[in-house]
Amino acid sequence: MRFRTLALFALTSVLAVAGGVGIDSKNFDPTTKPQDDFNQFANGGWMKANPIPAAYSRWSAFHELDENNNVALRVILERAAKAATPTAIEKQVGDFYASGMDLEAINRAGITPLQPELDRIHAAKTLAEIQAAVACLHRWGVHAPFYFTSEQDPKNSSLMIAAGGQAGLGLPDRDYYLRDDEKSKKLRGLYVAHVGKMLALAGDSAAAAEAGAQSVMRLETALAKGSKTNVELRDPVANYHKLTPAELEKLTPHFDWKAYFAGIGLPKAGDMDIGQPEFFQALDKLWTETPIADWQIYLRWQLLHATAPYLSTAF
Repeated sequence: MRFRTLALFALTSVLAVAGGVGIDSKNFDPTTKPQDDFNQFANGGWMKANPIPAAYSRWSAFHELDENNNVALRVILERAAKAATPTAIEKQVGDFYASGMDLEAINRAGITPLQPELDRIHAAKTLAEIQAAVACLHRWGVHAPFYFTSEQDPKNSSLMIAAGGQAGLGLPDRDYYLRDDEKSKKLRGLYVAHVGKMLALAGDSAAAAEAGAQSVMRLETALAKGSKTNVELRDPVANYHKLTPAELEKLTPHFDWKAYFAGIGLPKAGDMDIGQPEFFQALDKLWTETPIADWQIYLRWQLLHATAPYLSTAF
């Protein structure tokens, strides 16, 4: 899969200009007429000279920039970690990098780094405590079952405002849960098996992990049904809804927004952009219809899913 956008052509051209050569004709495919396939005409030469590396599902000039940046960062980090007489900042950076590269210690720790948050979720017995656990996860950067962040007001770029929107799915988007073709059904089966394996690694019995994975799929499917499609998300006007905290509370009366804002360190939220009000209405209904035990399993899974790259090799 490749990015079939004019952005790739624009970036490769910019890179060529930055190198002092202007638009590089080697990035073109002169054998293709632009009116037949503009992407192939504009990018064919670049794509032929830059096949997708085996470790990636897609590749573009953006990825190439990112990888080059990673190489440069690694040089800086390793220099800091090996410095004989590091400055205070170099020591912080070097120690942090070294801790992340200590695979033996990471494997020894296993699930332990997550245990306080897992215990917090397990201890949640009421809806208020589940919502408090959501606020804690959001502070970790785990955006489930919705995301909440800050953004420039799309209609007034001089303002930074709070913003919330649909999220909380383990699969890439809503359609993965709702398509009825055989490939999609098989993929969902594999996903459930994966969730079950992760729950088992976190300490659940085989039976509990299997039941938990089914619970996660049911809840995420319900979230997917309340979500917009990728096509619908492309409309910036349809995904802008500026609400006051009072209007948000009226939209979702079963969620304690005052407690949530306090939990994420935002006691005075002010006006905010709620991208998909319909999703939050669907979520509001789920708060009361979904058993606490299902929310516990779902939040545990979402935490595992988000942090797996930083845990032991098994995860």
